[in-house]
Amino acid sequence: MGKTALVIGANRGLGFATCQLYIEHGISKLILAVRNLETGEAAKVTLLQGASLRQHPSQPLEIVVRKLDMESLASVADLVDGLVAENIPIHIALLNAGIWKMKWAVTPETGYETVFQVNYLSTAVLMLLLLPILVRTSETTGTRSILAVVGSKLQNNSLWNKKETAPPSIFSEFANEATFSGSQRYPDSKYLVFQFVHRLAREIDRTKAHVLAVSPGAVGTNFGGDDIPFWMTPLQTMYKAWARKPEEGARIITYASSGLAGDAAHGEFIENMTINP
Repeated sequence: MGKTALVIGANRGLGFATCQLYIEHGISKLILAVRNLETGEAAKVTLLQGASLRQHPSQPLEIVVRKLDMESLASVADLVDGLVAENIPIHIALLNAGIWKMKWAVTPETGYETVFQVNYLSTAVLMLLLLPILVRTSETTGTRSILAVVGSKLQNNSLWNKKETAPPSIFSEFANEATFSGSQRYPDSKYLVFQFVHRLAREIDRTKAHVLAVSPGAVGTNFGGDDIPFWMTPLQTMYKAWARKPEEGARIITYASSGLAGDAAHGEFIENMTINP
């Protein structure tokens, strides 16, 4: 109770289900960072309607919607600048935005491939910009803040995990269409972002903030959207049938992002409520 959570990609799927759990457990303020403000406002209405499920119904609930386009570093900076200008404390920051594209696409603003831009570059920049807010919140309230990135076990399939030497520039490598593989780019981007989490943790005072990655497991959302090739549609249908429901995956995210994983979770990867080295 009395805490504020920022949720990136909060209007649907795992992000929305996690917001519902935060509300049930008494969060005081939710900041929904979404690409489309109209869908964000619709999610806000639905969340407020379901607030009767709260374990602490007497605790007031405030939900605000903020614009964030993870394909734009300017949008990332604008979001954080707005939070700073409003002097909003953040106890939990959940970076849930992620995409998987089978076809090569470039982000116009930066010129980088879109999956690399969203899953790695914008996520890493957002982490760096949010950390001062999280640390300041911890110093003011005396409670440790949590910065959680939704990762994936598919990072284990990354070819980068097997490279003996790195290229001269990772940025140039990921901006080269000749090196692009639709099936490989998502695992590679998730591998890179976890390496960033693991390395960044060394620079943070763990008494003030924890940074970690958390995998909700295989969850049956519309992940991949319309970019999935038609021949994969039957596979996607079967996947949704046996995969976890968003509310089930959200329990793992809530566990990790609320600090229940303990001090050892700092800089690590949480999977099925367990720290996975």
